[in-house]
Amino acid sequence: MTVNHAQMQARVAVSHLLHGAEKALRRKPTVEAVYTSLPIGQLGDTTASEGAYFVVKPYEVLLKAQIEENITGMLKVKVDKQTGQVLGASAFGSQAIEILGLIQVAMHGNIPWEALRLYPLPHPTYSELLSQL
Repeated sequence: MTVNHAQMQARVAVSHLLHGAEKALRRKPTVEAVYTSLPIGQLGDTTASEGAYFVVKPYEVLLKAQIEENITGMLKVKVDKQTGQVLGASAFGSQAIEILGLIQVAMHGNIPWEALRLYPLPHPTYSELLSQL
């Protein structure tokens, strides 16, 4: 269990106690993170399958990473070939967990990969890995 998952469970429990209303806990997908020197995380299904393809983006293409001389890192996103929905992602490097958090929001909001790539993201940032680089 990760801290973010445990915090959400606590919020739902408190809501039940205070308001008596049931609130759904969205267990999956949840970002699983390890805060090592170069954080590592994953989200959803990241295994290879015939119905999906992977998009791989290295940090070295980012201006922010180049400015900070911190180009070690990578984002790998699994996308459904039929629907374009993001099925999972993994990342390591500076801000990797934050990037996965954005992908988690897209997955819960059913935002397809190609639509997610069209959002104008701040420049220069690590989250630009999601845009058309």
